[in-house]
Amino acid sequence: MGKAYMVVRNDGGRFVVDSYDSRVEFAAAMAASGRVAVRKSSAPLREELRGEPVFAAFHGPMWGGHSSDGRPIVRYEEWSVSEVLSR
Repeated sequence: MGKAYMVVRNDGGRFVVDSYDSRVEFAAAMAASGRVAVRKSSAPLREELRGEPVFAAFHGPMWGGHSSDGRPIVRYEEWSVSEVLSR
């Protein structure tokens, strides 16, 4: 069973969550929006996050818990979302 992906965006002050069921679907959405991975994550992250892409436009990868079917969720947040949630 693969991982699920979640991106939290700020849409005019309203948080929007985009969910993707596979890494392929997630990568296609990022490429279509012009977001390009700048590198791959590495240790000392949780095992589920190692090797996941890192984007300049997002904070992450972060642990997002488990999906309803038990898959690990890899979470990314736009920097403006991360700033608000970290206060």
